[in-house]
Amino acid sequence: MKLSFHSYKGGTGKTNLVGNAATYLVNKGYKVCMIDMDLAGPGLYSLFNLKPNKTLTDYFTKKCSEKDMLYHIGNKELYLIPSSATEEDVIRFFTSPAKAKENILQLIAYLEDECHFDHILFDCSAGILKSSLLIMNIADFVIVVSTLDKQDIDGTYVMNEVAHKLNCKPHVLFNRIPENKIKGMASIIQDFGERLGFDVLELMSYNETMANTWSRNILMDSNPDSTYCVEVSKLLESII
Repeated sequence: MKLSFHSYKGGTGKTNLVGNAATYLVNKGYKVCMIDMDLAGPGLYSLFNLKPNKTLTDYFTKKCSEKDMLYHIGNKELYLIPSSATEEDVIRFFTSPAKAKENILQLIAYLEDECHFDHILFDCSAGILKSSLLIMNIADFVIVVSTLDKQDIDGTYVMNEVAHKLNCKPHVLFNRIPENKIKGMASIIQDFGERLGFDVLELMSYNETMANTWSRNILMDSNPDSTYCVEVSKLLESII
């Protein structure tokens, strides 16, 4: 399955969610590849303490092969294709969005047909970028991560509208909700989502244990019984 993770703004916890979700799937016995599509602010390589020599940027500019930028993480079947920071959106490396899509589909074909990955997780750039919309159109399941911040909600609404025009159906995950309020707010947020046309996938609480990792390690490895990891596990079980 191809899962894509998006957000309107940074700071929603999207990249940590991708890393922990991928680790959960690997611990369940799947072979998983993460692709960092956030060229403006890549973070997955840092989350896994990786210092890559070749990245997705090199691949798109024909400076390396698929194999050169595919990094094995840990001692299980977890792999990462990192990006290096650039001011360019993915689309700008190609003559047209169609050509960009063709190249990304070729990469996916290599990962699925030759490497035999069970799941591919995309960590996409924040905002409504052509590259993010392109990945939305390719993915089997689309998750937009939002907080309850008004700007986040307004932007998520716009992303949702644009996605529907492209015949995509994103699922909105509200993250970092105060733990003491999450139960009382569940029905309110579901009703709110219905009024705005959101498909509310899940509500995840703000977790102090997760916050204290400072995006320096994977909580699913160090503390899999934490509230955050239990919520991530529940989320993935509902999708896969």
